[in-house]
Amino acid sequence: MNSKNWRRSSVGIGVVAFAVLWSAASPHAAEPSTVPAASSTSEALWVADSAGFAEFSGKKLLLTFSSTGGMPSSMTFDGLDDFWGTICTNNTGNPELGLIFELTPSEVLDIENGIEVFPLQFQNPKGPPNFDCPSAIQFDNSGNLWVANKGADTKQPSIMKYTPDQLGKGGKQTPTFFTSPAIDTIWDMKFDKSGNLWLAADGVPQNVNGGIFEIKSNQLSAVGSEIVVTFNLQLTSDALNLPSTITFDNGGNLWTNGNGNTVLLFAAGDLVGSGTVSATPTVTLSSSIRKNGNDTFFNPDGLAIDQNRNLWVASARNAGGPKKKDGAISEFSSAAIATNGSPPSTVYLQGRAVTKHPAELTTGPQL
Repeated sequence: MNSKNWRRSSVGIGVVAFAVLWSAASPHAAEPSTVPAASSTSEALWVADSAGFAEFSGKKLLLTFSSTGGMPSSMTFDGLDDFWGTICTNNTGNPELGLIFELTPSEVLDIENGIEVFPLQFQNPKGPPNFDCPSAIQFDNSGNLWVANKGADTKQPSIMKYTPDQLGKGGKQTPTFFTSPAIDTIWDMKFDKSGNLWLAADGVPQNVNGGIFEIKSNQLSAVGSEIVVTFNLQLTSDALNLPSTITFDNGGNLWTNGNGNTVLLFAAGDLVGSGTVSATPTVTLSSSIRKNGNDTFFNPDGLAIDQNRNLWVASARNAGGPKKKDGAISEFSSAAIATNGSPPSTVYLQGRAVTKHPAELTTGPQL
């Protein structure tokens, strides 16, 4: 275990410090897998936990790092395999002092080796809407960085767009803000293969019209300080209940969390048109009970599809077993998720403090 800190003054307000919690860590304690998990030397699973960020390869925990203050929220990678992460709040819990930071692959390796590094970081661009907890972060195919401000505290959710030129200047320039009066809180966002942006969000009034919303790619090219958008499509279904996480597979199908303890797949063919579109999920997955009494997933908080088309599900909490207060990460094979059912997990991770309550998931390079 290496506890060497690294820190750098941020662009804007505040300073963030990171500490290496583990490097080259041993696997989590886990029950034997019923099906061998597919391995990859190039892809890893990345996890944002309430305590930090973690990199996994199969069952092996490769690296974790965390902020000394604030709550990790989301992460993604750019075309150069640089890691971009968000901190939802500062160390006093203020969501208006969250931040965005970047780590190059060499900096991530330096962290693993206990070497001090100085990452790019910036926060609170003081745009027209209030900055409020960067809850999701994504790049589009043109290299623009998109960051969702959750809006849970300000009731003014927004999406910030940074151009590559702005990122090269450390985020000093004010981004373009996209807002909509139709939503109250943004939980997650992802691009589809056509460049359209999809949100998992609470509607207005809150907790009544929550759902999945699409913004067409041509709407995202608008220029100005604040762009008010009208959603092209709102996906609704009796199987949905305030979805908080979404991801797309290679076929353009959308995965999300559903009513109760379920994970849903909506076919790409149902994600077309405009207005309010009601659809029935093509696949509904329900949790099953493992032999230690834990659920394979419980009220999922994060979803990811890896390069082998396997599904990863993060649950911040569990419902049963000896560690029911701890969350877990489960992997399901591509064959097991092709039809409705309660498939067994091929990998099940639960244990160390940094992944005690895993939430956001993404796949990325193994660094």
